[in-house]
Amino acid sequence: MKTKYRILHIITGLGVGGAERELFNLVSSKPHNDFKSYILSIGKCQKSHYYNLLNTQGFEIQSLNVEGLLSFLKSLLSLYRIVRKINPNLIQGWMYHGNIVALISKYINKSPPILLWNIRTALDDPRSLTNSTRFINFVLSKFSFIPDKIIFNSSRSIHHHSLIGYSNKNSTLIYNGFDSSKWMPSVQLKTKVRLELGLSPYTFCFVYVGRNHQQKNLPLLFSAFEKASHLVDDIALICIGAQLDIDYSPTVNTNVIFLGQRKDVERLIPAFDALCLTSLWEGLPNVVGEAMLSGLPCLVSDVGDSKYIVGACGWVVPSNDEEGYLEAMIEASRMSSEDFTTLKILARKRVIENFSNELKLDKYSSLYLSFLEAR
Repeated sequence: MKTKYRILHIITGLGVGGAERELFNLVSSKPHNDFKSYILSIGKCQKSHYYNLLNTQGFEIQSLNVEGLLSFLKSLLSLYRIVRKINPNLIQGWMYHGNIVALISKYINKSPPILLWNIRTALDDPRSLTNSTRFINFVLSKFSFIPDKIIFNSSRSIHHHSLIGYSNKNSTLIYNGFDSSKWMPSVQLKTKVRLELGLSPYTFCFVYVGRNHQQKNLPLLFSAFEKASHLVDDIALICIGAQLDIDYSPTVNTNVIFLGQRKDVERLIPAFDALCLTSLWEGLPNVVGEAMLSGLPCLVSDVGDSKYIVGACGWVVPSNDEEGYLEAMIEASRMSSEDFTTLKILARKRVIENFSNELKLDKYSSLYLSFLEAR
């Protein structure tokens, strides 16, 4: 049976990251039988994390293998051939670079496709942007009236981008969605994983999951935990992510454990008590929703829509406020067992009711069809 609509997703790469994960979750869930998804990576993606997962599921993946501006200019002929061969009915860019390539692809396609952009970060700390990112944002803002829709995953991101010149007329909000059957509490896993890591069942364990990147503001996290460990007995901080392995030594605190990048994060998370996120900027961070579903209240900085997803089920601290973050860590680790158990239940319930994967898929399907069926 011939697929009715061809959808081309264009993204910077397919390594480990929030946008990459959201793209994988979207296409692998097959939101509608009339959609066939194709993926184009701007950079090299072979053997990367989500390339392997998508390839295993049979998706057609193309790569421009771009490594810089000159390389991109040389890749334009390949881009032309790929887009003309697929001849998509709808093109969706992911993140800034993907949006630029999606814009170009719109005008080299055989027939004019629907064009969507997807922006997944707020601009809470504009000073942290590189000069190249500022330039890309400037260019995108000047052409932001062209896409049929610009999809944001946080209301704060919509506001921030409107302030730097993005069109307000075609913005729409679709929150990230989370799979409650994949992320869930587990007493059995808690016991097993802690035994593997040599952690006591009674140690209050904070966990960080993410990249070692300036966006995540890890120096603040380590400093706050160092102070907390002198004020509260029997606490630990577990760090999971790229470049967060045993060779990474930003602290001499023996209560900080580095596990590096892991493929079994959904197995590890239920073993801990609370998730830490000290970011300087975010959109709607996936890791927060996944942790809440796993029964972990979260301690987050007030960036992007982190405050909205946490609600009253955790702690929200002003961005870059070390003392405020320290107070949140102390309060969380000293909370009574009964009160903390109630908070864990409420955290999972909040995500199920407001950020379900089914709700997200319905919104994407409805948005796609509203344009495709009107053609």
